[in-house]
Order: sequence, then C-alpha cells, then structure tokens
Amino acid sequence: MSRYEIMIGLEVHIELKTRTKMFCGCSAAFGGEPNTRICPVCAGYPGALPMVNRDAVMKGLILAKELHSRISPSSRFDRKNYFYPDNPKSYQITQYYRPLSLGGEVLVKGRKIRIHEIHLEEDAGKLFHTPDGRTLVNLNRAGVPLAEIVTEPDFRSADEVTAFLEILRDIVVYSGISDGKMQEGSLRADVNLSLYDTENQTAGTRTEMKNLNSFTEIRHAVESEAKRQARIIAEGKTVTRETRRWDEDLRDSFSMRGKEEAADYRYFPEPDLYPLRITDEMLREAEEQRRELRPEKEKRYTDVFGLSLYDAEVLTDDPETAGLFEALAFRTGDPKASASVIETEILRLKKETGIPVSASRITDEKLAEILALRKTGRITGAVMKELISVCYQKETEISEYIRINGLQTIQDDDAIRAWISEVIREQPGPVSEFLSGKEKVLMFLLGQVMKKARGRADADSVRALLLEKLGNS
Repeated sequence: MSRYEIMIGLEVHIELKTRTKMFCGCSAAFGGEPNTRICPVCAGYPGALPMVNRDAVMKGLILAKELHSRISPSSRFDRKNYFYPDNPKSYQITQYYRPLSLGGEVLVKGRKIRIHEIHLEEDAGKLFHTPDGRTLVNLNRAGVPLAEIVTEPDFRSADEVTAFLEILRDIVVYSGISDGKMQEGSLRADVNLSLYDTENQTAGTRTEMKNLNSFTEIRHAVESEAKRQARIIAEGKTVTRETRRWDEDLRDSFSMRGKEEAADYRYFPEPDLYPLRITDEMLREAEEQRRELRPEKEKRYTDVFGLSLYDAEVLTDDPETAGLFEALAFRTGDPKASASVIETEILRLKKETGIPVSASRITDEKLAEILALRKTGRITGAVMKELISVCYQKETEISEYIRINGLQTIQDDDAIRAWISEVIREQPGPVSEFLSGKEKVLMFLLGQVMKKARGRADADSVRALLLEKLGNS
C-alpha cells in the first residue's frame, strides 16, 4: 500500500425530517406495518401527479447554507430510470441536470473537503432477503425525502471519512434537518474508492461500496477495499468498475453489478413537476430557521457558563441533553451543578434504561426541585439519585413519593447513634481493624450505617457520630 494514495468520494443520503413524503401526503415516519404507508402517487400509478414537499425544500436550503454551498435560483427534477423491486415506479424522481446547490466545503482534520453538489430526491423501498431464499419488499420508505450530498474525491483515509460523517451528523441533527440515525437508515453513505499510483502518477479505477450504515463498518469497508484493489493491481490484473455490497457479518464485499453510467439511467426532465424556483423569501426563511450548531454551543458553554471543554462536549452529545442542561442551568442559576447532575445521573440513566432523554419523563422543573431539596438538606444524596431515577422513567409527584416512602432526611441523632451501635456489635472485625490504625475501614462501617438508615441520613453527620462513638470505644 505504500506506493498508493487512497482517493475517496462520498455520496451521502440524508433522510429529511418531514411529516410527509417528498411528493405525496403519505407519512414519512420510520417503521409501521409493511406496505401501509404508500399511495398511488409514491407507487407511480398512471394519472397520479406528484407535488413537491415545501418543508423538504426548506430543509435542503438550510443544509446547503450550513455547507457553504451555492443555492441555485432555479433547479428542477428529473427522472432516473432503473428497474429494481424496491422502486415501485421503475424510476426515481431526483435532480440531475440542475441540482439544488453546487459547491461548498467542510473542514475535516485541518483539510478542506469539497462538496460537488447537493440535490433533492425520493428514497426507494427496502428489500428483505429471507434465509429460505425469498426476497420481500417494504415500500413504506419509498418516496421519503432525501438530500444527497456528493463530495469531490478529497478523502485520503477512513479516519477522514468518519470524521466528516460525524461533523455532518451533528449538523443535520442540530439543525433539525434529520435525526441522523444510521441504524434506521436516516444517514447512509456510499463510498467511491480508487487508488492513485504515486510512482507512475496514474489514477486507478474506482468502485462504489453500498450498504454502509455505521461508522465502524465504513472504516472496515474502506480499509478492506483499498487492500483488495492493491492486491488486484499487484497481481497484474485490472480493477473492475462496479458497485459492491458490504457484508457486515463477513466483513467483506461482494460484486452487485457493473457500475452504471449516466446514459444507463436515461435521465430526462420530470414532466409532471415545474422547475423549482427559490425565492428571496425562502432564503430569508431558511436563514431564520437556522439553529445553533454543536461547536457554537460548546463555545458558549465554556465562555458563558464557565464549563470545561470536556463538560461542554459531553453535554452537547445530542440536542435533547443540551436542551435539558440549558433549561436546568437557567432555572437553578447554577450551570456547574446542573452540568454535574446531567452528566452523572441523566446520562447514566439514558444508558442503563435505553430511554433517550427526549422520551424520558424528567423535566428541568423536576430536576430543579430535586436539587433544591438536596441543597437544603431535606433529602440525602442517595435519595436524590433514587428520585431522579424514578422521575426519569415515569410520571412522579416528588413530594408525594418522598412522603409515601419515608425518604425525608433523618435528623434524629439518637436514631443514628442506635444504628451505629448495631453496626459496631455486628462488625467486630472491621471495628478492630479501624482501631488498630486501618482508617480505610471507616468507609465500610459508614456504608453499613447508611444501609440501616436506607440512605436517609446525612453522610457527614453519620461520619461525625461514628468517629465519636469509635473514639469512645
């Protein structure tokens, strides 16, 4: 591989977050019973006429602005003709001759990755290959609006490809353009790869890799294909221009078909749609809809809230977590305490329960109430954790939950002393170790007392009373 330079261009398909499909009123939501979200328009029945989804166009304009791409005042839709079971019309409505925007760039690891174009189109359905050799088709996804970003072949490594896609995912998620879920196909990338022979200064034949739905698999696919092409050239053979499918289980690629040329698709202007004219009003609206992106949030969190860069990066991992943090910080007036509870408790619960922050029952109001109870000493740290956990997973009235479960902080020193005496009687070994100078044992004894108090006693008070009792032993 040392004599070759990898050259990679991407075709990134982004499912736009709209209520309905690109050219009809069918739901564009993910999932649903197979083949229940399709109509004569997205199925291409004779006489059914498409109508452009304005929301999809606006999201395409926002994307173009974020990628510094030049928006075309007038673009148009074309028919891309091909025959495949997941394409019910036997053609796809896309933009070939006059796309939505041209040019643009993204800075990746200090290098500019050029954007060739951004165009709008409709998605195809999805095929399912069963173990018994059958192929089933679900057309619910057919007609869902897509923005396709075509880059120049500027990538030189798998690291640059994944870094670009991570930046792109942050842009589309924070802009509200797409949910960016690769596992659901909302963000998919086809990799066009060839090798440049640095000794002979010749460019090799490129191949297209499809079916790449995670950063990990994209990395494996890039590395595997580069080695495959180098091996073919070393054997004196010629790399075939083709489309290949990546198999995640086998970590290998397989030829699907010869790579089509533009002429194979017989593009021609879509006869049922007028050219798409972008007005000044639409451009102003796109600018007004612009949202704060992740790098801007991170900078604001460090500059305005005084957080560390690490905390800012963690809190902006997704817009929902960032939104909860900001609302809590403004409500409590304490950004650092708010950041701490989000990072230690909310993100832990998100991981343990599998419930996204946006789908949880927690609110900034409830979190602020729990933090206030902890700050005034009415609940302990252990009870605070329990309350946050309960409120994250179900609707809970905090004061009622505390009352029913008897979770108020115990202020009765006599009750605490009684628990301490019980622990000293039950744990003679650790007590002797502590008295002989092993101070670390104190934490064990403290934990035993807190267990008897069911976490309702203040740990500092328990520690002071425990030391007092041990000192008198």
